[in-house]
Amino acid sequence: MRRTLLIVLILLSYLLPPYVNSPGHTTETILRCNLVLCSMVYSDWSYMPLEDNVIDYGDIVYIYSEVEVRGLVKEGGRYLYNISWRLKVYDPYNVSVLSGTSSTGLKRERVDTIVWKVYWRWQPKHAASLWIFSGEYRVVLEVYDWISGHRVINTTVLIIRNGLTPRLEYRLRNELILENPSGKEVKIPQLSMAVIRTIKPFQIVTSGPSFNVEPTCYVTDEYGNVYALFENIVLKPHSKLVIYSNYTVRINVIKYVNPNTLLSDLMDLPENMTSFIEPEKYIESNSSEIINEALRLKEGVNNVYDICCNIAEFTSTYIEYIDKPVDAGALWTYLNRKGQCIQFSRLYVALARALGIPSQVVSGYGFIDGGLKAVKEGVWYKVSSFHAWVMVYIPGCGWIPVEPQRGSEFFGLIPYTHILLVRNTGRPIQLCGRKWLVTAFHYLYIGPEPKAYMNLYWMVRSLPEELKNLSIDISYYNETVYAGGKLVIEGHLSAPINGTLNIVLRSPVNNVYFHECTFINGYFRLAVNIPAKTTSLGTWLVKLIWPGGLGYTYTEKSLSFEALSKSSSIHLTVPREVTVGDKLSISGYLIPGLANETIVIKLLGPKDIIIVHNATTGIGGEFTLEISTEGFTPGEWRIRVEWSGGERNYVYEGCSVEYVLKVRENLLYKLLLPLVALVVVIMVIVAVLKKLR
Repeated sequence: MRRTLLIVLILLSYLLPPYVNSPGHTTETILRCNLVLCSMVYSDWSYMPLEDNVIDYGDIVYIYSEVEVRGLVKEGGRYLYNISWRLKVYDPYNVSVLSGTSSTGLKRERVDTIVWKVYWRWQPKHAASLWIFSGEYRVVLEVYDWISGHRVINTTVLIIRNGLTPRLEYRLRNELILENPSGKEVKIPQLSMAVIRTIKPFQIVTSGPSFNVEPTCYVTDEYGNVYALFENIVLKPHSKLVIYSNYTVRINVIKYVNPNTLLSDLMDLPENMTSFIEPEKYIESNSSEIINEALRLKEGVNNVYDICCNIAEFTSTYIEYIDKPVDAGALWTYLNRKGQCIQFSRLYVALARALGIPSQVVSGYGFIDGGLKAVKEGVWYKVSSFHAWVMVYIPGCGWIPVEPQRGSEFFGLIPYTHILLVRNTGRPIQLCGRKWLVTAFHYLYIGPEPKAYMNLYWMVRSLPEELKNLSIDISYYNETVYAGGKLVIEGHLSAPINGTLNIVLRSPVNNVYFHECTFINGYFRLAVNIPAKTTSLGTWLVKLIWPGGLGYTYTEKSLSFEALSKSSSIHLTVPREVTVGDKLSISGYLIPGLANETIVIKLLGPKDIIIVHNATTGIGGEFTLEISTEGFTPGEWRIRVEWSGGERNYVYEGCSVEYVLKVRENLLYKLLLPLVALVVVIMVIVAVLKKLR
């Protein structure tokens, strides 16, 4: 039997290929895989490597790969090979700027080891919505052997100099054109035109607006949008009026880092944020279809940043962009899977709000990019259509802009080709006593209806790098704090960097306390316990210090706050009157509801009588005391209940409460005593008479 099995095994070894790759098992067949960045690759496959992997913007780089593979499967006397390459180059913001693939296809070769070579030629240049920034570029090359299932990933770094800096400067001319095509005069008693404003930290207006027609005044709606107001405009027949304003706007190119905050961090939003999680017209976040899709997108994910990223990937791939505008909301868009930028934005906002994530539709001018000419040659461009996108609130980041037509790869990177004009697009507002919807301009007219439209002329350049000043902006802090409570400071740095602030607190008696506060994307929240000591009462000084670094100078911010003692009170229950000899029940509770506190109860009677008792508080600060009134002098008594306060979990002020109690004389006692005395006398007389007999 053993001899038979041995013969069978020998025969199988000749009949089967030299290697058998069982399912689920990968044999390492890629013996060598080189990834080289070159300044040149020649026709004979020789190449010239780059020095230090550094190039200037506009230079040509060759990405060269040489792979040595061992044959695994032999068929008809030849080895089978099938190798594929997949190349990705990511910019400093982790956005893919180059993709490439190559493949040998299925090859049959006589040799059991072979070398395959491939390269890509790339000249980094600015393209529409994909600009080349200075910095480190990550080059990732994946090589896959389809025969063995062996996969190798090689990475290297390419440094590009003289590209764009993360500070872009737009010169803008925003114009509103009013045309009267009729033969009659048109009067426009009121016109409001939205003004481009600073939206920190990514959009900074450094100059403007400068109007050719002086506005009557500027007005602001409830969402902070600013409008230039013009009054009493007259358009003569067949005339045109152009109102324009000039600006210089700096765009800081920022990639927000995931702060790893959870949905539960959104439970205690301020009251002014609640409207950003509620359904409204066109944003049907309460519909079952929207809710179910939102739940699917968050399935297995509790990180707010990741959920918002998933929604961006969904809207960018789910909706088909159409040229014809439609007046439709999020639910229609979800059901029909098509729309324009406003539909992309409404669906994104509805999905986010369905999960309790604050979000809003914003609008302005988007995708204002002309590639290389726009950035390098100072060419003026014109855009005539408005664009809508989204801002979403993520704890640890604040409000960040999101382009719902771009996928998850772009999430967190501000759309630097967008100029934000108004927030909460489409919401109802009141301006100068009239109802409008948030949009770029509004007007009233008398006579034939005029035509009104806007154009934006723009030019962009990259600002040079420099050591930048940094400021610390405080969005909230409690200016009064109870001693024993928490000082809370929230704010952000003027740049979305990650690091640590040093915090120095000086108490009213000059005790100094040191703390540190980590900030992510420039945002921070500090909570410091103030000691529950009487020495804490008074004015504290706080200094927040950024020691410098990461290309920013030293900066500090000073604040002050008052540490106060908490007030206290006693709620008391006593009868209005008692009769001498009754039980007097005194009960109540202390606010704060502290247990094991001593309550002093003083009974102040006629003729300067003072009786003092103590009671101890139980759970919730409740206390009870029962006192016998035997021997009390009838009349008016005062019950005074006191608590000393002092240093507990907080510093508390002492408190007291006083009630008037009427002690009545006991008439039964008054009549009974003489009767008892008479009985006693009679009994004594009877006893004496008995002895005399």
